[in-house]
Amino acid sequence: MKRIIDAKLANDIPIALKKRLLHEKEIIRRIPKEYPLSYEEALKICHNNFNDFSDEELEKLHNQFYAMGTEVLSQINKTVRAFISHDRELAKEVIEGDEVVNNFETKLEKKSLEIIALQQPVSQDLRTVITVLKASSDVERMADHAASIAKATIRVKGEERLPEVEAEIKKMGKAVRSMVEEALDVYITGDEERAYEVAALDEVVDNYFRDIQNMAVESIRHQPDAVFAGKEYFQVITYLERIGDYARNICEWVVYL
Repeated sequence: MKRIIDAKLANDIPIALKKRLLHEKEIIRRIPKEYPLSYEEALKICHNNFNDFSDEELEKLHNQFYAMGTEVLSQINKTVRAFISHDRELAKEVIEGDEVVNNFETKLEKKSLEIIALQQPVSQDLRTVITVLKASSDVERMADHAASIAKATIRVKGEERLPEVEAEIKKMGKAVRSMVEEALDVYITGDEERAYEVAALDEVVDNYFRDIQNMAVESIRHQPDAVFAGKEYFQVITYLERIGDYARNICEWVVYL
């Protein structure tokens, strides 16, 4: 009876499993040193523990990502509402909330790299971890743009506004929020067909962008005093359009999986 750490046994282990055993020291350390194991028993325990641990960690990764996405969805909703209602306090809340999203991304990145380094995932598992890593970056950028819209809310407070333009921005914000929400649902369900449909909604957002841009230009011609607000409108719709792009990216990552 001897532990599997005997180097002489290494050549008898399949290559794929050998990589797991060589790099996954955590599993080996979990087996008490005084516990006698045969070669077959140790191999079975390590193999089973690797699969169980991997599934558990991947599930945690998915849950953390969805929690991050839900937080960003809330931020998008708040920032559009703050801009339309001229609510500086709500805008400040969005800006402060950006740090929460940054922390989510840091934890996700750390966990993803830990899984890659310790478990050496292959094939589907590796694609899943990489997808979470990339998608979390997209979601974090959404939060950055939401914070930028909130800052625009503060800057434009007290300036002459264009109600008809803001009404359209509200509609665009609603469309973007809906697209982000559906993209997150697609991520959870893994529905590839639906991913294509949600990604196509980016065209709707792009149309809002062009229409509002043209409307704002025309309105400023008739109301020159609103030029400062007009500049902020252009920035806000640009941020919303980019959020839509990142939502489309999430759908593309689902297809990649």
